[in-house]
Amino acid sequence: MKNNHIGLQNVDLQGVVVDKEFVVLLQEIQKDRFFIVQYELSLPVKKLTTEEMREMVGLPCAYNVDPLKLLYLLKVNKNKDRYS
Repeated sequence: MKNNHIGLQNVDLQGVVVDKEFVVLLQEIQKDRFFIVQYELSLPVKKLTTEEMREMVGLPCAYNVDPLKLLYLLKVNKNKDRYS
């Protein structure tokens, strides 16, 4: 990493989420040379299982339905609405 002859001084990563390891590495680089980086930080979130996330958000398991089956169900429901 020791290369003081690089002319790069500014990196724009706006909209790119970086992790803590990136920030630590960036701070190490900034100790030795002028280097500015714009980036986004992710919010610290504890790791959850899929079931725990569903319970928190209240999403039904229907999002894991096979896309063709879902298309068929939508078609069947659309036809039911026409003839009701």
